[in-house]
Amino acid sequence: MKKLTYSFLYFFILINILSLMFNKILCQNEVDSLSFYYKSITEIKDVSTTIKAFDFFEKKAENSLKANDTLEAAYYLELISMGQFKMGFYHKSEATTIRSLTLLNSIPDYLKVINPKKRLTNQLGVLYRKINDYKNAQRFYKQSLELSNNFIDKITIIINIANIYADQNQYKDAVEKLKPYYSEVTKLKVSNIKANYFDNLGYYQSKIGGEDALKNMKLGYEIRLKIQDLIGLFSSYRHFSYYYFNIGNFQKAKEYANKAKAISNSLNSPTYMLEAIELLLRLESNSDFKKYIHINDSLNKARQIEENKYAAIKYNIDESEKNLKDAQLQKERQQKLKLLYLFLGLLIFILSVSVVLILRSKHKKEKIKQAYLKEVEFSKKIHDELANDMSDLMNYVENDIRVSDEKKILLLDNIEDLYVRTRDISTQTASIDLINFSNSLSNVLSQHNRNGTKVVTNDIDTINWTKVQDHKKMVIYRCLQELMVNMKKHSNAKLVSIVFKVTNNKNEIRYVDDGIGFTVEKAKLNGLQNVESRIESIGGSFNFTTSKGKGFKATLKFNS
Repeated sequence: MKKLTYSFLYFFILINILSLMFNKILCQNEVDSLSFYYKSITEIKDVSTTIKAFDFFEKKAENSLKANDTLEAAYYLELISMGQFKMGFYHKSEATTIRSLTLLNSIPDYLKVINPKKRLTNQLGVLYRKINDYKNAQRFYKQSLELSNNFIDKITIIINIANIYADQNQYKDAVEKLKPYYSEVTKLKVSNIKANYFDNLGYYQSKIGGEDALKNMKLGYEIRLKIQDLIGLFSSYRHFSYYYFNIGNFQKAKEYANKAKAISNSLNSPTYMLEAIELLLRLESNSDFKKYIHINDSLNKARQIEENKYAAIKYNIDESEKNLKDAQLQKERQQKLKLLYLFLGLLIFILSVSVVLILRSKHKKEKIKQAYLKEVEFSKKIHDELANDMSDLMNYVENDIRVSDEKKILLLDNIEDLYVRTRDISTQTASIDLINFSNSLSNVLSQHNRNGTKVVTNDIDTINWTKVQDHKKMVIYRCLQELMVNMKKHSNAKLVSIVFKVTNNKNEIRYVDDGIGFTVEKAKLNGLQNVESRIESIGGSFNFTTSKGKGFKATLKFNS
């Protein structure tokens, strides 16, 4: 959602409201309330206060109409419509805008109504843009531009016109529309109009490879941060997220998407919340998510065009107040349908995400299971074919071959070594007793108590293995095997300690040996990457420390 611009609107509304009400304010409390609720709309920071401001100015408008002060009532309605739009209540904002314009059309003095008409026609352009009716949006922007007589008004509408180009992916045209005003905007005082200009220009430049893209986006962000413009900050975080995603920095893209989500929670607006969720999903590489968002966007746009026949199209804005009230009643009925559609849409969205996550988890478990079955098959083949043949050969050499005793002993030692290594391979790939898992672990680790190496295990049953899922048990088993193989090949360790514990509801296995160690660079070649990839496949973590002459330490952490 590109930030829409209203700065010039705020200034004129405040000046006119204060000048019109000056002679009618009877006490300082009334002045304070007017200023307080005005700021709660122009600078949204507390949603509940902004909602109260709508009621406050609605009553003010009713009192003004009773006093036959039509111009004053129109100003109050204009302020309400602006706040409704910023909160994402587009239907209500449209109806309120039309009410205000209708009141202004009943005032014969053109000079009194030129400024509010200028702002309201601009707002109608903004509303038409929201339903992708770019032709009518351009028409109302043009009307507003013709009424503009100062730079602030003019640049506000220019930004909105550039947004229309960007909506249609015409980013080069959008940049060319904004760039000529760069110097003049730079001289403006700090305001959200200035922030909008730099943020939009920078974002559109990023779409066409502009060198100053990030610099301009940061200028807009710093202004918004300074004035604490929450909706503006939402737009900045959104643009930053897309910018970093497009250049391949997915970590930063997700970081800014989460910041946008935090802002949407503060605003407590369903429109911004839904957009923040969609932003996070667009950063995922899952094609089903992207397809869902694309289809949902298409359906929403089609539904808006079909159902939301805005009052400015249905009726001439010069029609009577009665017709406008009838239109508003119809709009309220449509609003109820809209809420129903939104609820159904969110329900479908939640169900879709749940199904995808379940399928992804099931697929991961199935892959681990298939790998395990392949290992079992490989184990059986080694045991049946290779290990048995080696045993027969040993018997033959021991009983039949006629060589000297010294050579026979040497030959038998060599063959026995081959047999032991073959048995180790078979053990490494054998099926695992997942029911008596602690015994399985104890057996496989104790097999390495030979050749001058002592393996000590402590508290295997500290971890409640009955609660650990089977596919995770297989992974833990293989990880420990991998560590023991690494120890045999590289460490020359005499003592190995393996401790099992539970820390902060997380299962933990700590491995320590007194071997010769190795450099971290060499560790990449020692098979430890297999341990890391295995443990990460079940959502766990693997950390190790080592250096030459100082042994090797490793920690495995995982959930049940």
